[in-house]
Amino acid sequence: MVSRSHSSPLSSVLWIPCLLAYSVPVQSQQPAVSDISPACLNAICQQETGCTNCACALDSDGTGFNSCGRYQEKVLYWADCTPTDSGLGPSEDPSPRPPAQTDPPQQLPPDCDPSVCTHSITLPFPQCSEDATCATNCIKNYIKRFSTALACHQVLQQVGAQLGQQAGECAVVALLHNQGPSGCSNPGTQYEQNVLAVLTRGVQLGHSCAARTVYSNPSQLAPC
Repeated sequence: MVSRSHSSPLSSVLWIPCLLAYSVPVQSQQPAVSDISPACLNAICQQETGCTNCACALDSDGTGFNSCGRYQEKVLYWADCTPTDSGLGPSEDPSPRPPAQTDPPQQLPPDCDPSVCTHSITLPFPQCSEDATCATNCIKNYIKRFSTALACHQVLQQVGAQLGQQAGECAVVALLHNQGPSGCSNPGTQYEQNVLAVLTRGVQLGHSCAARTVYSNPSQLAPC
């Protein structure tokens, strides 16, 4: 998920040329990725959790937010992927929060134009991230929304020329999912390389729910 970083002892890594970085993403008319292939979704969840539906736990990225489910989505991510006409009210980060996190949970309303986020989001956070259909629809909406950045089209073109169209699209997905809306401006990350290794070479990363304190309801989820 956004800002999560995993490393893996791969026998070889994929090198992607660095692209021009933008402080503000330059937009294109169309998304670089309008839908996500099942193979790419599998590669993303293999990188995040080994496709295990992990209970919410405080992320290690220093943002102070919990990451939840097989794709390790945050409340910020949920707000960005949920159409404003979903009928859902604001969602907040799971509580209780860790003792060191004294700020109250931040409530965030749905924030996506329904003409862009066309996949249905029917559950609030964190329940959406823990439901396979809702979590998948969320990542599809998120990528469609933010892959209009010109840098994402450049990633698609360059990686696609090396590894094929599906790999190019999945590189875009990996960068946005891991680094947020400006992710395509920072290509060639270890996260992206891991995802492409799973997608193109079937590399087994061996990732799973990390040992961590759980702040959601673990009774319905895999123990971490």
